[in-house]
Amino acid sequence: MLQKVARRVPEVLRELKSRGFVTAILSNGTPPMLAAAVRSAGLVDLLDAVLSVEEVGVYKPHPSVYRLAVDRLGVAAPEIAFQSSNAWDAYAAAAIARRARRLPPLGILAAADERQRPRQ
Repeated sequence: MLQKVARRVPEVLRELKSRGFVTAILSNGTPPMLAAAVRSAGLVDLLDAVLSVEEVGVYKPHPSVYRLAVDRLGVAAPEIAFQSSNAWDAYAAAAIARRARRLPPLGILAAADERQRPRQ
């Protein structure tokens, strides 16, 4: 379970939310474990969704796990940016999200559709 959230994670999530992005966690963890981790890290109000592989019945890096984000967040795959602390996770997500990066220490999924994206 996540014991300590990286110092900048809440700040980054707040910034993403202020710009109209949808934020979520996509994890191999169970829903109860993820709920406890998100609560203890103080991220409840900063995440729009906490997605568990239990919804699809297979673990990452199976493609249906990453497809879950597209389906549940209601955004097109090219609009999803996936961040992970695991290279294998970012690599697998790139097949769906197209924008995937390995950035330690906490995986954050941020997505925005055209209605939510700030005007430039």
